[in-house]
Amino acid sequence: MSTDSSPTTERSSSKLQQTATSGAIWTVIGFGGGQAIRFASHIVLTRLLFREAFGLMSLTLVFLQALELFSDVGISASVIQDKRGDRRAFLNTAWTLQLVRGSALWLIACAAAIPYATAYDAPELRWLVPVVGFGSFIGSFNSTKLLTANRHLAMKSLMLIDLSAQFVASVVMIAWAMVDASPWALAAGSLASAVVRVVLSHRLPGPGNRLHWDRQIARSMLRFGKWILLNTLLTFAATQADRLIFGKLVTTAVLGVYNVATMLATLPMMVLGRIAWSVLFPMYSRLHEASQDLAGAFERSRQPMLIAGGWAIAGLLAVTPSACRWIYDDRWHDAGYMAQLLAAGNWFSIMESSIAALFVARGKPVLSVTSSSVKVVAMAVAIPVGFALADFGGALAGYSLAETLRWATAAILRRREGLPGFLQDGRMTLWTAVTGGGGFALARGLETTGVGPLVETLAVGTIVSLAWLPLGWPHLRAYLAKRRGASTPASSSSDRAPAP
Repeated sequence: MSTDSSPTTERSSSKLQQTATSGAIWTVIGFGGGQAIRFASHIVLTRLLFREAFGLMSLTLVFLQALELFSDVGISASVIQDKRGDRRAFLNTAWTLQLVRGSALWLIACAAAIPYATAYDAPELRWLVPVVGFGSFIGSFNSTKLLTANRHLAMKSLMLIDLSAQFVASVVMIAWAMVDASPWALAAGSLASAVVRVVLSHRLPGPGNRLHWDRQIARSMLRFGKWILLNTLLTFAATQADRLIFGKLVTTAVLGVYNVATMLATLPMMVLGRIAWSVLFPMYSRLHEASQDLAGAFERSRQPMLIAGGWAIAGLLAVTPSACRWIYDDRWHDAGYMAQLLAAGNWFSIMESSIAALFVARGKPVLSVTSSSVKVVAMAVAIPVGFALADFGGALAGYSLAETLRWATAAILRRREGLPGFLQDGRMTLWTAVTGGGGFALARGLETTGVGPLVETLAVGTIVSLAWLPLGWPHLRAYLAKRRGASTPASSSSDRAPAP
């Protein structure tokens, strides 16, 4: 009997997928909760700060995002994917490499701040970029116990750390903004978050880190990391280049409104993308390492993820204009149509994230690099053309088109790898478009009756949710049934959870 079909292997695979489901739930609770805290604080901050402050911070965060990505290039993926990922020498070499890179990148940010500020005619960036960038330097001291927990899908501790960091950051930002209504309130929050995360990471159970250098380990890590590095660079370009481009096309006030729209439209993508890389990627890596059924696990595990993503994106397409008229004052209402256009593209990003995680888990990050390259090239063409044809709305449509092309490339590469998913993607996309478009039409109809944006938002959001309930309920019911089974005396352990 083959290894793939042996009872021991099947039990191991089942337990791994059960652990992954538990990890996904904690990711939604923790990371989703953190984003909810962020959203609530953002509503308060839009009443305390002027629009230009958000525009300046949006440009600054391009640097922050770059430094956060580059300070851990290939390191996280190596620890999670490599068979030696639990060895002390491997972890300490990774931590040392992380420190070196984080230090170098902060120095680069300091050197680049003045020319960057000059390019955008924003003197405030001369100081904002180095100060905010210092948060990434602080983050390079994070304990590798974070990576070990992620490797073994111990998501509860990680999510509690994320929640704590986001809560402290929100308190600091609001308190600072009440005293000084400037972009420095946002910068102070990012630094506070970095400090909290470092402190709590070293309080996780397990041996601490120390400086150590193993040339052979570093060489193999960097060999794997060269593709991760390229993918990181392309990911940065694919996720942040829009702000660089828009910063040259529109005023900082419009960019500030766009920042609000981005926060609304990217929330589902951020939560589900976190699940893809923090939960599915480690699970796929362990299954691939054990030569188990990766294709079946891929399709099963992403179905609940696509249902949750489709429901959230359909809701955004339907109610963001109404929600923005309810939540924000007149200065921010354009964020509604911006969020709709961005959400359309983010749906394809949600589908692509699980495919990219699968490619890297199989040791083929070059495939993820290829799809990200397509998006970057498409953005460079589609955004300026869209802006020329239909102003800022056309530029946003061009951005969403580029996201669609990235997914299409990843889907074609997935097919060439002999993996399923086209039919699954097609059906979910169709239902997302139907429910989102129908909900938006209903919202506009209610608007003509004068019922008010709060009623529009609640009524349409409820109807869209009911339309998705038949798809989501079987998964929720199966999870609840297995949770009840896990709590009975016949259950062998307390960590039983349903397969995705």
